[in-house]
Amino acid sequence: MSKNKDLLASVSDTSTDSEFFSPVPAGYKKGKTRYCFVLGTVMSGLGKGIFSSCLAKLMQDKGLKV
Repeated sequence: MSKNKDLLASVSDTSTDSEFFSPVPAGYKKGKTRYCFVLGTVMSGLGKGIFSSCLAKLMQDKGLKV
């Protein structure tokens, strides 16, 4: 188990400046990501979409990245 932790630690410290795609965006800071879940049934799909887009717009107006 210790060997696996060492391997993961060494891989996580490597540079991402290579030919491979990195899903981590530039400027990402670990622990700063927040999530907002909007739950409901299939029947209320339109309402969830409208609410989610309005919430995103309000958050953007307050200066947050969405």
